[in-house]
Amino acid sequence: MEDYNSLPINITYSFEDKPDTKKTMELFAQGTNFPITKSLAFKNKLGNMDLLIHYPTDAPGLMKGLPTQLAQYKISAGSLKHEALNSTHEFVIKVGNNLNQISVLESAELSEAWVENEKVAIKKQKVPVAEPKKPEGEAGAAKEEEKAPEPTAPETEQAYENKEKKKSTFSKVKFDFSSHAIPPSQKTAMKDLEVSLYAEDRKFLDWNLAKNKLEAYSYDLRGNLEQYGCWEHYLEAGPKADITAKINEYVEWLYGAGENAPLEDFHTRIETLEAVGEKIKERYLFYQTLPEMYNAFGDIKEHIAAKLEEVHWLTEEQIKTVKEKRAVAQEYFNKVKAELADKPKHLEPGYTIKQL
Repeated sequence: MEDYNSLPINITYSFEDKPDTKKTMELFAQGTNFPITKSLAFKNKLGNMDLLIHYPTDAPGLMKGLPTQLAQYKISAGSLKHEALNSTHEFVIKVGNNLNQISVLESAELSEAWVENEKVAIKKQKVPVAEPKKPEGEAGAAKEEEKAPEPTAPETEQAYENKEKKKSTFSKVKFDFSSHAIPPSQKTAMKDLEVSLYAEDRKFLDWNLAKNKLEAYSYDLRGNLEQYGCWEHYLEAGPKADITAKINEYVEWLYGAGENAPLEDFHTRIETLEAVGEKIKERYLFYQTLPEMYNAFGDIKEHIAAKLEEVHWLTEEQIKTVKEKRAVAQEYFNKVKAELADKPKHLEPGYTIKQL
């Protein structure tokens, strides 16, 4: 099974010296396998290219609304290093369609070629040297044993020849890019626009939340403070009349001037109601939970008494300590009961559930 390109991919390019002369060509045809890289060479060019990788405007199968542009590149100009040697050059770009079927400019290079004349030494030829005749007889053999110096060829002057040698070099050319068809400046502008739109949306949402909260809190507080309401006895008559009047004023304001009021006006009214309402809720929850605390303490006392009967390894001193602590706790709860027995529920109890 092979991966192939489902849409044709083109490139459009122009050079800085002729910005209006743009050329478009198909680089990866539909059905081309990937990953693949293609090279393009431009003789006598240094770079300074604008390159756009894109789908054809009439690409078959391109979903409507999707941008045709894939990536845009601004390629700088390279510099020649051997211009004094009458070098020839070409500008080379490599565009690839990678494993993720994303087409990118992989590299931009400046290729430079030139010819240099080099002085090359000519290999010397060996001059044959005649070997001396060997003497005959015993006397000759004795003389042969005496080592004579090796004959040497006469020295000759080193000769050179000039040879042309072709040389080449490649140097990287820098480029900037913007992908997904959106240049960096446009991305920044779109991001700023999105932030501003979100801020406006957030203002409306916060305004709506504040309006709903003030409305719900007003009705909840007023309903619970009325006769037979849960909080009827947790606020004194005078303050209750004042806060009820304030609630009525706020409810009327909500459906009148509040429709166009700024967010701060809602927050101010919510804080005014919460300053009274949250204290009422705390007192209500305390008195509702108080009987549970009494019952929980009674259960703990029974549990301790049963354990003291069952456990036989405690010393008399340890048993005495447990009973003393139980007596201190009993004294504390007796004090709480006595103080709260006749205390009006609209007053602060002086204790918290956490303390109990």
